Amino acid sequence: MTKKLIAGIGMLAFVMFACKKTLPDTPLPVSGETAYYPPGYNPSVKNKKSYLGATQGSISDIVIDSADKKNAFIIGNFLSINGNPFKGICRFNGVTNTFSSYQTNINFGYTYNIRSFAQYNGNHYLGGIWFDNIQSHHYFGHKSPANSTIIYDVEPNDFVNTMKVQSGNLYISGDFTGVNTIGGYISPLFCINNPTQYYGSQTFTSYDVTKMAYYNSNWILASPIVNGYLLASGGGNWNLNYGGGFDSQITDMDVFANKLYAAGYMSSSNSFGTALNYVNYLNTNTNTWEKVGANNLPGPCLDIEYYNNTLYACGNSNFAQVGYFYYLDATSNQWKSYVASSITVHSYPHKMAFLNGKILLAEGIGLYLYQ
Repeated sequence: MTKKLIAGIGMLAFVMFACKKTLPDTPLPVSGETAYYPPGYNPSVKNKKSYLGATQGSISDIVIDSADKKNAFIIGNFLSINGNPFKGICRFNGVTNTFSSYQTNINFGYTYNIRSFAQYNGNHYLGGIWFDNIQSHHYFGHKSPANSTIIYDVEPNDFVNTMKVQSGNLYISGDFTGVNTIGGYISPLFCINNPTQYYGSQTFTSYDVTKMAYYNSNWILASPIVNGYLLASGGGNWNLNYGGGFDSQITDMDVFANKLYAAGYMSSSNSFGTALNYVNYLNTNTNTWEKVGANNLPGPCLDIEYYNNTLYACGNSNFAQVGYFYYLDATSNQWKSYVASSITVHSYPHKMAFLNGKILLAEGIGLYLYQ
């Protein structure tokens, strides 16, 4: 075989390999650390959405299982998920994308509203309302993961809406004004490890705390019934209008990357009247709330999450019966859609969780998987 013939065969093999077809919208492998993306392909958005089932009621939270981060607990005021009668709480397997029962001795009857869930000291803590027999109802209890019996050694007189583990202790807050038959409780915050630990001296007729965060050695609580929609611990009284407060309700609040974020229906500061976004952070230098993002989201934000150094938000678009699912692009400081334009986010997307690189998103009374 001549050298020219050998060279010709080699060139033909190279051309055939180079022209090999690839799957549509799939990045082509190239040398080095970069990849070529075909026109129209955006690696920053999700292009696949799957329907997991109807919830027949509302979801309050999706909590990643700290003992096995491939799974999650789904809680709320629902009768069933995907036709299975779970009533307020179930497990989700993030590998098989299936649901299973959460075993307890609760007799839910017609009441099955679970509003908060926490894993602490090897136990599961539940806040909500349920019956353990025909007449006796409870708002708070705990159980071991392997046992179905719930223990009631702390008895608030109303809903526990939110829980947080801080400095080795478990704190709860919500609508209650008394604990263990003691009424007229003077604080909206209760530490189950130290029942005599009080915060502030004001007496409120109700608290209705929906979210809580610990930041800069202060407890910050979100409540729809106080001035500025916020109260913070410190000194002898609760500090209302924390950071200037807001002109409307907070739906989510948390600390991400050493910053305190608050999201909701707000459009300005309650104290100063400065324009704000639906997601804001606390500037510790000025102790005021400032906008997150050079632009604003399409409508009120219902939930925020932080995953892989990126902030995400979901909510309802203004004047439209559709929702949105956005991320904050760090390079441009712009809020951008996290889903492809071909995908519709249904109205009222209100709770999300990142699980094994997938995203669970509660939209209306349905649960969806993005990947």
